[in-house]
Parts: sequence; structure tokens; C-alpha cells
Amino acid sequence: MKNKSYTPDQINQMWDYRNSVITYFNGFVSSFLVAESVLLAVIGMISSSNSSMANIKIPIIIMGFILTLLWLYVQAKQRFIIKNIKKDCIENIEWYQIQQEIRERSLWRFSTTWLLTFMLPLLFAVIWIFVLYAVL
Repeated sequence: MKNKSYTPDQINQMWDYRNSVITYFNGFVSSFLVAESVLLAVIGMISSSNSSMANIKIPIIIMGFILTLLWLYVQAKQRFIIKNIKKDCIENIEWYQIQQEIRERSLWRFSTTWLLTFMLPLLFAVIWIFVLYAVL
């Protein structure tokens, strides 16, 4: 099971690092969701008013789409780090290995990190494309 010989302190550090990376991952999801939602709300407010600011809709939409691509990159990088830490934890923490084996046999086939990494940004990219199409 173990590839390397870690001390209990090193295993605790590994686990703490895992937890902090997952916290960052979830924080990024929250931050990007808020930023994307604010930009969509701004577009909605500009579209619903007879404002002279209607000419800034396309730059805001482009900014939103670029933000979505940035979100995808950041989340993919974090997911890569999480997968590597998970592999180390499976190899070196017996109870974690048992939990992962139980999860693999469960009905929940899709990884939540995969869904949060790829599906949410993809959905927002589609929204930005539809909004751009509606504005043009």
C-alpha cells in the first residue's frame, strides 16, 4: 500500500494540506460564481433600462466570457493538485483508502470536483454566448 515511509507528523501535514487545497478549491468556486452573477446582473440591469450605457454590454459580456475561461483554468489546476494529493492519501492513509474503495462502489459515479471544475464554467460559457447572441 505505502510507496514511501511517512511519519505520523508528515501524514498529518499531508492531510492538512489536502484540506487547505480543497478549501481553496471551494473558495474559488464561490468567488467566481459571485463575480459571474454580478456581471450577469449588470447586463440585466442595463438591458432592462433605457440607459445610455447600452453600448457597454458587449465589453461586459466579453469580460464575463474571459472570466469564465480564467475560472476553468484555475479550477482545472486546483483539481489536478487535489487528484495528486488524493493519490498520496490513498497510498499512505489506510482508512482513507477504505473510504475511497467504498465510494468507488457507490452509485455516485461523477466526481463533484469534476462537475465543479468543468460543468459550472461550461454552463456559464453557454450563458455568455446566449447573452451575446441576444444583444447582437
